Amino acid sequence: MEVHLMNEHDDQQLPDTREVILPEEASAEPTPEQAAGKAAALLLAQAIYDRTAQNLVAPLKWIRQLKLDGLDDEKLSELLSAVDQGQACEELKDTVLIKGKKDSYYFDASIMTPEFARVQALIEDKDMLATIAEVARHDSSLYPRPAPFSKFSGYPFRFSVDEIEGAAARMQLSEAYRDIGVVEASNGAKAFYSSQSLSKNYARALFQDIEVDSREWQ
Repeated sequence: MEVHLMNEHDDQQLPDTREVILPEEASAEPTPEQAAGKAAALLLAQAIYDRTAQNLVAPLKWIRQLKLDGLDDEKLSELLSAVDQGQACEELKDTVLIKGKKDSYYFDASIMTPEFARVQALIEDKDMLATIAEVARHDSSLYPRPAPFSKFSGYPFRFSVDEIEGAAARMQLSEAYRDIGVVEASNGAKAFYSSQSLSKNYARALFQDIEVDSREWQ
């Protein structure tokens, strides 16, 4: 049997002749144009964030009026178009678009829910019937419970009692809101509900319990 004996040179490593290639892009400095574009995107993102932090959406008309440094109409359109198409840059990755009837609205999804943003967009659009219907459908489906008339008198809606009563009457005549109904508790309080999620009897029972029975028990 042949036995190979190691000599003193066998354990020496051969020199590594592989060529090490450093990617040029990783070490390259951004061009002035790229740096300016990043700075403009950051300014836009901050403006939308600040607006969202006030519990408001940012209408496109409002954004255009800001006249942010380094953000001309062409660059603004380019950045927002990318957001609209779901291809936003890193600086605007949390910015979301809601298309309204009267304008486009943007918000920062890191600090505002889509549901609240949709309601805010409807308020900005001054579409009272759509606003009430959106909330009634949401509350009837999620909780589930009717949405009291009194809810729409407070923040963020601030509708008057007459406006709410008028909206309830007009919705009964519109095909778009045929699922929206009104129930009344024994104390005279009223609420909107959606028949997509609640029957009228169940909505009435829920509202009676919330508005009257639970309060009497307390």
